Amino acid sequence: DAAAATLSEWHALGDYLVTKYNNGYINEPGDINNVGQEVGYPVWWLKAVGYDNFPSLSPTACEPAPPAPVAH
Repeated sequence: DAAAATLSEWHALGDYLVTKYNNGYINEPGDINNVGQEVGYPVWWLKAVGYDNFPSLSPTACEPAPPAPVAH
């Protein structure tokens, strides 16, 4: 019936996606010569988020400010 066929297709799609994008890499299921390609980020995105400036930041620059004193 249609419901069983649809469910089977959804399971197959899930298996395919997990295999293709497993562990942060792109793999072509069934093609042993086309596995382990790094995904990475586009250069425009890295520049937009300031990735090239990251190592120069102080580790404390990311720490939250202490809470303000409560007036009584």
